[in-house]
Amino acid sequence: MALRRDLLLGVIVLAALHAVLSFGAIGLFSRMAPEIERIIRANVVSLEACEAMLAALALTDGDEAERQLKAALAIASANITESPEKTLIATIQRNYRDAVKGSAGARRETLAAILALGQVNRDAMRRSDEEAQRLGNAGSWAAVFLAMTSFTASVVVIRRIRRRVVVPLGRIHDTLVAVRQGNLHRRCPTTGISHELALLATEVNGLVERIVKRSVAPTAAKSKDSLNRAMLLHVLDALPGPAVFVNARGDMLASNRAAIDLLSGPRAIAIVAALESCGRSGPALGDLIESVNKVGASEVWCCTLAGAAGVSSDARPST
Repeated sequence: MALRRDLLLGVIVLAALHAVLSFGAIGLFSRMAPEIERIIRANVVSLEACEAMLAALALTDGDEAERQLKAALAIASANITESPEKTLIATIQRNYRDAVKGSAGARRETLAAILALGQVNRDAMRRSDEEAQRLGNAGSWAAVFLAMTSFTASVVVIRRIRRRVVVPLGRIHDTLVAVRQGNLHRRCPTTGISHELALLATEVNGLVERIVKRSVAPTAAKSKDSLNRAMLLHVLDALPGPAVFVNARGDMLASNRAAIDLLSGPRAIAIVAALESCGRSGPALGDLIESVNKVGASEVWCCTLAGAAGVSSDARPST
C-alpha cells in the first residue's frame, strides 16, 4: 500500500526528528551542569578556605588564630584541584605557625601564598565559566541546527503528502463537481499519483463513463425515433393517394393528408377497424383498403385506402 507507506513514513520521520531535537537539546544543555557543579565543588570551597585563613591571620589571639587557620588549611588541602595548589599549600603549612606568632617574614610568605591560592582558584573558575559558556553556545547552535533540519524535513514531508495525497484528492473532487454541473467530458488524471489514488481515480472515471452512457442513450434513441418518423412522413408525401402506416398491433404510426380527410369522414370507424385488422391479421383488401405493402423487414405495413385520387399529399403525423 504505497499511500499508507508514504503517510506512515512521513509521520515516523517527523516524530523521529522532533525526538532527536528534544533529546539533543537536553543532552547538550545537561553538559553545562557538571561544569557548574565542578566550579562549586572545586573552586568555591578553596576560595572560602582562603578567606577563612585570611580572617584567622587578622585575629589577635594567637591560639585561636592558629586553630582557625589550621582548620581552613585542612579544607584547602583536601580540595586540591589545580597543580599549583600543592606548592602554595605546602608554603602555608610551613609558615602559618610562625605567622600567627608574629614573625613578619613568615606572615608575609603566608599571606602571599593564601592570595596566590585564591587567584589560582579564581583563574580555574574563569576557565570553567568559559567552558560552560562554550557548551551553552554550542548547545544553542546545535538546537538551532536541529530545529532547522526538523523544519526542512517537515516541509519536504508535507509537500510530498500534498503532492501525492491532497492534490490528487482535490482533482478527483473537482472532477465530480464538474460532472455534477454538466461537464461530462471531465476526467480524473491517473498518472503521477499513488497506486491507491490511481485506482480510485480509475473507478471515478468509470462511473462518469456510465453516467455519460445513460444520459446519452435516451437522447440518441429520441433522435433515432424522430429520424424514423421524418422518413415515414417523407415516404407518405410521395404517395399519390390516402395512405397510412400501421404496426403489427394495428396502431396507426403516420398518415398523409388524404388519409386524414378520410379518417375524418363518415367511414372513419370502419377504416380504423380495417386498419387494425390489417396490422394484427395481415393484409386484408376490401372496399376500404386498396393495397397493403410491408415496409422492408419491419413489422410496419403501408396501407393505401380506397378514396378519391389526387388528394393533396401533404403529410402530417397521426397520433
